[in-house]
Amino acid sequence: MNSFENINQSVSAIENQIKSELFTSKSIYDTYNFTSPNYRTHFLSGFIEEINNELDTLPQDEYLIKKLNVLINSLQSDLDSDPVLKKQTNSIRAQKSHIEFLISELTKKVLSIEKAIFNKRDDFKSDMTCLTRKETALLFRYLQLTNSILNHDQISDRELCKHIAALTHISDAQLRKELTGNSWTDPTEISAKRENFDKVKSVLEFIIDRIKSDSKPFN
Repeated sequence: MNSFENINQSVSAIENQIKSELFTSKSIYDTYNFTSPNYRTHFLSGFIEEINNELDTLPQDEYLIKKLNVLINSLQSDLDSDPVLKKQTNSIRAQKSHIEFLISELTKKVLSIEKAIFNKRDDFKSDMTCLTRKETALLFRYLQLTNSILNHDQISDRELCKHIAALTHISDAQLRKELTGNSWTDPTEISAKRENFDKVKSVLEFIIDRIKSDSKPFN
């Protein structure tokens, strides 16, 4: 079984487990019914932990994120459209609360996987630039520091990242994670690796050499 099939099978099984547990009616005689004060602490938290443990055994990649987002959207759609869940009884309100809690925990899991993938991609490079994400962030931060482009007081990092993304095909969300904190005054906040600075320097030196060469006829 390849990784795609493994993810598909596991996420499908998880969806079935969730719907079997949280989208069905419970009797007051069930050990943990939805209105039980111990339902979330004694059952649901452990249920979510089992789901997370299962997800941890799968490849932590974009395909898993895609499938989990589909699952979250499916659960939210069912929550919003199920006529039974529109009833205003204490049991239904408790049931909806538990479903919403589970959806929020799944969303957190997706964000943690995205963060882990992002942190492993210091060397990410798009097809539009020879610089990595961190090197691109360094270049534009230095352009700001030297007033070659609008500086920190004239344009927000969010807006700057949108423009950089349009030029480089590096996502603005990823760039915003680099251009944060004290990087405006201390670019080493973006990277503590000498090779990143050396790469930016070499690109700028190459540009300078080319300009010198092309401007010789004007001497």
